[in-house]
Amino acid sequence: MEKTDVKTTETGNDTDGGVYMNLSWLNTVIKISIALTAVALMIGTLRVLTDKLLKMEAEDNITQGIVIQHEYVNGYSTILGGYVPPSNRLHVEGEYEYDGETFTGRTYFDVSEEVYNYYADGDYFDSATFLKEISEAQREEIEE
Repeated sequence: MEKTDVKTTETGNDTDGGVYMNLSWLNTVIKISIALTAVALMIGTLRVLTDKLLKMEAEDNITQGIVIQHEYVNGYSTILGGYVPPSNRLHVEGEYEYDGETFTGRTYFDVSEEVYNYYADGDYFDSATFLKEISEAQREEIEE
C-alpha cells in the first residue's frame, strides 16, 4: 500500500472529496445555543425578581391588622449632624392581596405615645381610623 497525502484548501476542505470536514457551522450552532440559553435564564430570573418586588410592594400597602408587638425606637444622630427623634412603633400583622390571592404579611406604624399606649397586643388596628377611635373617656383612662 502506498501512502498518499491529502491536500487541503485554505478553508480546510480537502480537494479529494471528504477526508476532512469543515465544522465551523457546528461551532456557530453551539455558540448560538449557549447565547439563547443565557438569554432565557436572564429573562426567567428577571421575571422572578420582578414578581418578588411587586409582592413586597403589595405587602407595604397593609393598613390594618392585629397588633403583634410594641417597640420603642430610640432617637439617633445622622451622619450629617441631624437628629431623628425617638418613636413608638406598633407592629401589625394583616392580610393583603396580590395577583388574585390573599397573603398574610407584617408591617409597622410609627404612632404617638397616646395611640401606642391605647393598643394592646392582639387588638385590631386600622391606620386610617386609629385617631378617631380614641374617645375622650378612653383618653382619660389612658392618662390614669
